[in-house]
Amino acid sequence: MKPERVLSVRSIVLGSLLLLVVAIASAWALLSFYGGGTATDSARLDAIRTTANIVLGTGGAAALLLAARRQRSTEQTLEHQREVAAATDRDNIERRITELYTKAAEQLGSDKAPVRLAGAYALERLGQNNPDQRELVMSILCAYLRMPFESSPETREEAEVRLAVFSIIGRHVSNRNSNESEKFWPGQVLDLQGARLLALNWMDAELRILNIDHATFDKGLSLRRCKLNILSASGCTFNGPFLISETEIEMMAFFDDADFNWTTAASIRDTRLPDTTELSGNFRVPPDLYGSSMKDSPDGAFRDAPDGWRLHQDQDRDSRWYFVSESN
Repeated sequence: MKPERVLSVRSIVLGSLLLLVVAIASAWALLSFYGGGTATDSARLDAIRTTANIVLGTGGAAALLLAARRQRSTEQTLEHQREVAAATDRDNIERRITELYTKAAEQLGSDKAPVRLAGAYALERLGQNNPDQRELVMSILCAYLRMPFESSPETREEAEVRLAVFSIIGRHVSNRNSNESEKFWPGQVLDLQGARLLALNWMDAELRILNIDHATFDKGLSLRRCKLNILSASGCTFNGPFLISETEIEMMAFFDDADFNWTTAASIRDTRLPDTTELSGNFRVPPDLYGSSMKDSPDGAFRDAPDGWRLHQDQDRDSRWYFVSESN
């Protein structure tokens, strides 16, 4: 912004003196030339008075213009000051966020479990207070869970930290009720490829993408009343119950090459699945898909589906097609 030129005190004083001189000279001239009192002198004085009024009016307009100019200059200065203050605030906020990230990252890398736990909760607070940072916070927490881990008595503390980290993630992808709506972080993408997890047990979760390819779940997986655009679970190992119920998957679902190492049937019940669903894993017993349906192709079938399934049209349920086990 180009700064406005400010009138100096000297200029104001000289202008005042010039006006005084003009006033004195005008009074002398009027008295000398039109002070006779004749009708002609009176007419000429009226004309001069009218001209003087016009000049005064013009001078008033000029004064108003100068006042407006001064006001505009003041407003521009204030606006510039506000912009500088806002930029300073943004810099301070970004610096504070960077410092918080740095400190939390250092805590997550600590060799002491309580310090790592404190780092995870610090990241949660950062995401809760700064919505534009939530995606990055989730990425960091998922990256922590993707780090190699072998469960053993010696790693019990680390298991507790990982359980807390996973609880933080679950707390913010669930849109369970209005009382906790402020805790819900919508539109998240979770990348847990290859992670070693105790269990995944979510209700009312809403996600854009859940990628758990080649992950291992020591105590299984449960998704209930969830909404996902994409669920990718290729090559997963489930050493516990596998249950998906009352869930809607909009775009893609992959369960191919998964190992279901559990004595009971894997269960996907009352779930809407996209046409791209692939479920060709290693099952101990045929999976239970009662009440689940393909989204757009009622007479279609899963690609690379394992043996033991059949399509069933239930006349009592809007004549829709459902997958059921051959054993039913």
